[in-house]
Amino acid sequence: MRAGVRNLLNIRTRRVSLAPPGLPRAFDGFSILLLSDMHLGSIPELGPAVVRVIEGLRADVCVFAGDFRLYAHQSGPTFETDLRRIVDAVRAPAGLYGVLGNHDTIDDARLADCLGIRMLVNEAVSIRRDGATIRLAGVDDPHTYRLDDLDRALAGAPKGAFTVLAAHTSEIAADAAHKGVGLYLCGHTHGGQICLPGGVPLLVSTRSPRAYACGEWDLRGMKGYTSAGVGASIVPARFNCPGEVVTIEMRAKSSRTRPARTSCP
Repeated sequence: MRAGVRNLLNIRTRRVSLAPPGLPRAFDGFSILLLSDMHLGSIPELGPAVVRVIEGLRADVCVFAGDFRLYAHQSGPTFETDLRRIVDAVRAPAGLYGVLGNHDTIDDARLADCLGIRMLVNEAVSIRRDGATIRLAGVDDPHTYRLDDLDRALAGAPKGAFTVLAAHTSEIAADAAHKGVGLYLCGHTHGGQICLPGGVPLLVSTRSPRAYACGEWDLRGMKGYTSAGVGASIVPARFNCPGEVVTIEMRAKSSRTRPARTSCP
């Protein structure tokens, strides 16, 4: 188990370049820091380890893709202190945004809002850059609570608007692609968390195809990325599946894109 804990605290950083269709030219190079499945509270060392990883990173916007805490009923100052320190360490001038996961409650949304994370509960915001606008939408947990409302989150968007969707899981990806989402960001699977050598997951705990279980994927032109997550659930350990903090750089279609790894680890 000691090795598993060491693996858990050895969080890696990854930078991925994606070219989603319809991205306005003004947003070429726009970067998103993706943090998912932190599960703060699993072990005391995890929060400080996350801070150490992200305090040297820079992105235009930060997205928290759910599962802030280990258990929905968990409370106490350690969780709040860790989350506050993580928020303080993030450098994202266009803002910090988040969605709820299956380990989170509406109280977590209120806490996150108080700490400076704008929670998107079946709603969207506009982000402007050099005269152009994109939409960042977020839905409630589609996995356990099933309170996601994609139509409501996308409502009011101008025709042809480019949309980044944050959801805790990939389970509504087909609907999102059908409704014109350009980029889908999620987590939940932990990349398997405990995998066979080579990163082959034993379980991914999702109703989505395994093709969407970790890393970069494409669905009818919509680009997607499923984070392997930062922390761990059930047991505080990882094997053959490092936790990750991901910076996603969006590139306009006409721009030269750098190759990205498409699977985990």
